[in-house]
Formats: sequence, structure tokens, C-alpha cells
Amino acid sequence: MNVVFVAIFAFTYLLIATRRLRWLRSGDRAGALFGAVMMVATGALTPAQSFAAIDHDTILLLFGMMALTVYVERAGLFAWVADRTLARVRRPRCCW
Repeated sequence: MNVVFVAIFAFTYLLIATRRLRWLRSGDRAGALFGAVMMVATGALTPAQSFAAIDHDTILLLFGMMALTVYVERAGLFAWVADRTLARVRRPRCCW
């Protein structure tokens, strides 16, 4: 049974790592969700163990940051900063 759990983990890691490939249209969040569902479905974790593994403070922090980022993006701050930065650049830097 441990081989199945390792295979699920490896496949999930592969889905997360290859999120930018054109032939594989799944995102990293979809891959993580697939892995979590498969771990519970195969019995690697019980639903109570998987719920206990979630850090709710971190989830709330991430949700708040995403909501703030969406608000700032819709307000146009990122575009404004990019425009101001590009206006100050006279030429590209040739050497690092």
C-alpha cells in the first residue's frame, strides 16, 4: 500500500511541477487538490487527519492577501507603477 501512496505523491508533485506545460492543462492548485483527494480516497489519511493538517490561520492570511491583490490590481496600481517605471527608463541595461 505504501507504493500506492508514494505513486500518488509523485504524480501530484509532477502535476504541480509541470503546471506551465502547454500539453498539460492542469494548474498547480488542481494538482494539489487531486493529490489530497486521492490520499483520502486511498486511505493514506483519514478525513479527520487531513482536516487537522490544515493551518486555518495561514489559509485566512493567504485569502486576505489574494483579495487585497485583486482590489489593488483592479484599482490600477500595478499598471500605474509599471507605467511610471517605464517612463523613467531611458534605455535597456546592456550588462548585468
